[in-house]
Amino acid sequence: MEGRTLDALVREVEGSEDPIQTARQLVMESGGFWNQQSPANQVDLFQIQLGGVQGAGIGISAALRDWLHRAHEACRLGALADQNG
Repeated sequence: MEGRTLDALVREVEGSEDPIQTARQLVMESGGFWNQQSPANQVDLFQIQLGGVQGAGIGISAALRDWLHRAHEACRLGALADQNG
């Protein structure tokens, strides 16, 4: 996990056959916590924090979609800042 950019994390999750398991693995590798009980329960709030970006939603799928959306936006803003830097 160490040394991976946010852009690399996004590509890894999006390119995975199982994005949820990939996100879980990346969160755990970074020293984060992953609630093992939550995948079966899609009616609870779930939060993902990875690469300095947080996503939240009702259930893991919604939280991962939110994280990807926010991560894409952070990458876009970072690229704009680099251009204007």
